[in-house]
Amino acid sequence: LNYPGLKPRITLLQAYADMQAGDNQPAAKQLDALLAQTSLPADIRRAALFARTQVAFDLKTADASVWMDKLDKSLGSAPDTLSKARYQRLAALQAQSGGDYGKAAELYTSALDAYRGIYYRPGIAATLEEWAGLSMQQKNWVDARGQLQRALQVRLSMYDRSHSIRDLDKLALVDAALGDSSAATHASQLADYLRNGGDPA
Repeated sequence: LNYPGLKPRITLLQAYADMQAGDNQPAAKQLDALLAQTSLPADIRRAALFARTQVAFDLKTADASVWMDKLDKSLGSAPDTLSKARYQRLAALQAQSGGDYGKAAELYTSALDAYRGIYYRPGIAATLEEWAGLSMQQKNWVDARGQLQRALQVRLSMYDRSHSIRDLDKLALVDAALGDSSAATHASQLADYLRNGGDPA
């Protein structure tokens, strides 16, 4: 095995794992070190840039717009469908942080359409989850519930336990905000079922 060639990919996977666990500070450090390498393969550099930009928004750091500019320049004028949709999701977070909720919704719509066009389930679910976050921020509970329910269906079809649990936890909060205590309890019970090793199917 060419370990020097594998090391950047392993570092990227470690950063992804930290992000998945919500440990964004360690992920940022790993990604910064990765992006500082001058001989990084192009695909790893682009993936690391996407991840680092996401971390900046998750941490709500002041340099998030700087990372967006770097990402924008790296994509060029004709990005592939997946890259364009991923960028639109990050642009939606940028619009949301600036209070432009209408623009954020438009960007989520475009990203969702792109993912659906190629039936990319991880992107479909992630877009719906992020859009639900926007709806929850606006206290638009009905839309948030619909978005989370659709995201959950996709995650369960992928046997994605961790994301399904997060969606159910958020659904419980949304149902409670809507005054539907029965649905909130049911969502919480399903989340606990998955936490305890239950089958996502």
